[in-house]
Amino acid sequence: MQDGREARCLPAPAERERTMIRLELHATDAELLASILEDYLSDLRMEIAGTDSMAFRESLKERKAVLRRIADELSGAARTVPGEPA
Repeated sequence: MQDGREARCLPAPAERERTMIRLELHATDAELLASILEDYLSDLRMEIAGTDSMAFRESLKERKAVLRRIADELSGAARTVPGEPA
Protein backbone atom coordinates (compact mmCIF):
# COMPACT_ATOMS: atom_id res chain seq x y z
CA MET A 1 0.00 0.00 0.00
CA GLN A 2 1.40 3.35 -0.99
CA ASP A 3 0.26 5.34 2.06
CA GLY A 4 1.31 2.82 4.72
CA ARG A 5 -2.21 1.78 5.74
CA GLU A 6 -3.20 -1.84 5.88
CA ALA A 7 -6.32 -3.09 4.19
CA ARG A 8 -9.07 -3.68 6.72
CA CYS A 9 -12.09 -5.67 5.77
CA LEU A 10 -15.55 -5.18 7.18
CA PRO A 11 -17.17 -8.10 9.02
CA ALA A 12 -19.01 -10.56 6.80
CA PRO A 13 -22.60 -9.47 6.01
CA ALA A 14 -24.08 -12.27 8.14
CA GLU A 15 -21.98 -11.16 11.10
CA ARG A 16 -23.08 -7.52 10.69
CA GLU A 17 -26.74 -8.55 10.56
CA ARG A 18 -26.62 -10.36 13.92
CA THR A 19 -25.92 -7.22 15.93
CA MET A 20 -28.27 -4.27 15.80
CA ILE A 21 -27.55 -0.98 17.49
CA ARG A 22 -30.29 1.56 17.94
CA LEU A 23 -29.31 5.21 17.82
CA GLU A 24 -31.83 7.94 18.47
CA LEU A 25 -31.11 11.37 17.01
CA HIS A 26 -33.05 14.58 16.66
CA ALA A 27 -33.94 15.25 13.04
CA THR A 28 -31.43 18.09 12.80
CA ASP A 29 -28.68 15.85 14.16
CA ALA A 30 -29.59 13.13 11.66
CA GLU A 31 -29.44 15.68 8.83
CA LEU A 32 -26.02 16.87 10.00
CA LEU A 33 -24.70 13.32 10.25
CA ALA A 34 -26.07 12.49 6.79
CA SER A 35 -24.34 15.61 5.41
CA ILE A 36 -21.05 14.62 7.03
CA LEU A 37 -21.37 11.14 5.56
CA GLU A 38 -22.05 12.60 2.11
CA ASP A 39 -18.87 14.70 2.37
CA TYR A 40 -16.87 11.66 3.45
CA LEU A 41 -18.36 9.53 0.66
CA SER A 42 -17.19 12.11 -1.86
CA ASP A 43 -13.65 11.93 -0.46
CA LEU A 44 -13.87 8.14 -0.36
CA ARG A 45 -14.64 8.00 -4.10
CA MET A 46 -11.39 9.84 -4.76
CA GLU A 47 -9.46 7.54 -2.43
CA ILE A 48 -10.89 4.46 -4.17
CA ALA A 49 -9.86 5.84 -7.56
CA GLY A 50 -6.32 6.57 -6.37
CA THR A 51 -5.67 3.28 -4.57
CA ASP A 52 -3.26 0.82 -6.15
CA SER A 53 -3.94 -2.13 -3.84
CA MET A 54 -6.88 -4.21 -5.06
CA ALA A 55 -7.52 -5.60 -1.55
CA PHE A 56 -7.64 -2.12 -0.05
CA ARG A 57 -9.80 -0.88 -2.94
CA GLU A 58 -12.34 -3.65 -2.31
CA SER A 59 -12.33 -2.84 1.41
CA LEU A 60 -13.01 0.82 0.61
CA LYS A 61 -15.83 -0.15 -1.75
CA GLU A 62 -17.42 -2.25 1.00
CA ARG A 63 -17.09 0.68 3.41
CA LYS A 64 -18.62 3.00 0.81
CA ALA A 65 -21.62 0.70 0.34
CA VAL A 66 -22.27 0.51 4.09
CA LEU A 67 -21.89 4.27 4.56
CA ARG A 68 -24.13 4.96 1.54
CA ARG A 69 -26.86 2.79 3.08
CA ILE A 70 -26.52 4.54 6.44
CA ALA A 71 -26.59 8.00 4.84
CA ASP A 72 -29.71 7.06 2.86
CA GLU A 73 -31.43 5.75 5.99
CA LEU A 74 -30.52 8.88 7.93
CA SER A 75 -31.80 11.14 5.18
CA GLY A 76 -35.06 9.22 4.95
CA ALA A 77 -35.52 9.12 8.71
CA ALA A 78 -34.89 12.84 9.08
CA ARG A 79 -37.66 13.56 6.53
CA THR A 80 -40.22 11.34 8.27
CA VAL A 81 -39.80 12.16 11.97
CA PRO A 82 -43.23 12.83 13.48
CA GLY A 83 -43.53 16.07 15.41
CA GLU A 84 -40.40 17.59 13.85
CA PRO A 85 -40.65 20.45 11.37
CA ALA A 86 -39.90 19.40 7.80
